[in-house]
Amino acid sequence: MKLKMMDYEIFKELVKEQFLNYLPAEFRDFGIRLETVHKTNGTLDGLAVVPPADRAGEVLPTVYLDHMYDDYVLGEDFRQALQNAAEKWVEAYENVPEACRDFSLSGAEKRLMMELVNTEKNREMLAGMPHREFHDLSVIYRLVTGSDSTAVYSSMVSSSMADLMGMDEQQLYEAAFANTREMFPTEIKTMTEIMREIFISEGNPGELADLMIGEPEPVETLYVITNEKRTFGAAAMLYEDGIHELAENIGTDLYVLPSSIHEVIAVSTSMGSAEEMARMVREVNAEQVGPEERLSDQVYFYDKNLRQLVPALAAPDRQLNGTAARTQPKCEAGRSR
Repeated sequence: MKLKMMDYEIFKELVKEQFLNYLPAEFRDFGIRLETVHKTNGTLDGLAVVPPADRAGEVLPTVYLDHMYDDYVLGEDFRQALQNAAEKWVEAYENVPEACRDFSLSGAEKRLMMELVNTEKNREMLAGMPHREFHDLSVIYRLVTGSDSTAVYSSMVSSSMADLMGMDEQQLYEAAFANTREMFPTEIKTMTEIMREIFISEGNPGELADLMIGEPEPVETLYVITNEKRTFGAAAMLYEDGIHELAENIGTDLYVLPSSIHEVIAVSTSMGSAEEMARMVREVNAEQVGPEERLSDQVYFYDKNLRQLVPALAAPDRQLNGTAARTQPKCEAGRSR
């Protein structure tokens, strides 16, 4: 029978006590641990199933109690909520991607990649991991365990993981900077090209796409900067050579708009003022971008002559420290979009 208005903290403790009883017999000798799971721009309460010593290292799904409690509040009986969560856990366990089953730090320095996150929104998470700040953003590191046509499987590198790898932040940055370029090359396409791809993927002929989707002049075009997997692709803005080539081809300086953690959008500065661009970014973030994928409300200015990327609404001369990087010197899936 559902306990009316059960407090969340009581709910967590009851789930911790009873969850194993709803799993198949082979998991009854496992343990249970409550833990805070850091996600981009937020945290969740996780219920971790802990394997015994003879199965140590096995990758197991995590139950997110926040989501489970939401279902319970919406009307599920407590025991039914436990049963449903257990069934989902077993299904997830049976479908753990092969890339995540054998988690290893072997050759980790060749499997590191970069991700950009918002510094202010992730201060608690950043306190427990190596990172470096870039204006209002921070570079964090992920250990890639595998990828396929729909996802990149990776885990955030925590301070304890970095210690096990024997790498400090500078070493992580240098390795991830080189690897990200190689494993996930930068991709710059016009918004028109992206729309055409979507149109054709929905079964429409290319000729019809060409008729319906016109190509604006270069200075009026939106350019999507990401990587070939379109996953954590906002980090591509750290590679200055691609942005510089784009600015040279257009013939103007650029505004770089943070669309999400997966991509940024570049436009000619002739398209409007920095204030107009910032207002547009804020509106899009609030209305169209999920909280977990938001990168920043900041707009950046790329000076093609100085080859410098800085906040657009800073000092008029835009002479700030920080430039786009030059070309010299738990298992999660980031879904391709």
